[in-house]
Amino acid sequence: MFRFTLILILLPIFSIAPIHEVDFLNVINIYTVSATVYNAEESQCNYDYLTTACNSKIDLSIVNELRWVALSRDLISRWGGEFNYHDTIHVISNDERISGKWVVKDCMNSRFTNKLDFLQCKFTGICDKWDSIKILKL
Repeated sequence: MFRFTLILILLPIFSIAPIHEVDFLNVINIYTVSATVYNAEESQCNYDYLTTACNSKIDLSIVNELRWVALSRDLISRWGGEFNYHDTIHVISNDERISGKWVVKDCMNSRFTNKLDFLQCKFTGICDKWDSIKILKL
């Protein structure tokens, strides 16, 4: 798993009266993952395919608008990762369809590592695969 740590050191220089109080050191972990799309159906999930791993209910009429993702278990805190269910993440990609904020609502089968799945409708949603996209926890 590729993990980059970006360290931002914010020091007021030549400042007499700082306008905003900021942390001296702010550490942001950026993960590089591969991503695909999954659909809420029994063949791709389990028998209770309208319920996510965090017990959220999927409304198929607005599934493309939800902006929910599933992460591989190595990225979920329950299995030693950094992300929790209901965390908002930021996806960094050249593809504007997936860039932006998403919410972690599900986890993937244990055979997957370093991976993200976007929840989409099978008939109206996006369908693609991306390598080396970046994600960070907001």
